[in-house]
Amino acid sequence: MKGKDMRSVRLEEAEAFVRSNPRTSPWLRQALEETAQRDPLDVLNEVEMLRLLLLRRLARASSDGSSSCGG
Repeated sequence: MKGKDMRSVRLEEAEAFVRSNPRTSPWLRQALEETAQRDPLDVLNEVEMLRLLLLRRLARASSDGSSSCGG
């Protein structure tokens, strides 16, 4: 899939690529598996909430001068 836009390939092919990519985190692999049978809108709502929380975490870490958001 190298050089292809992820939006231009079939969903199954894109998911298989992400799952098989050695740089994909176990967390993302697990999320793909666990969300496969869920309502996509519910999942997207939760992903958006996670995104907003992570952005706040990043902003806090940046303002604190931290290089890590852990803890």
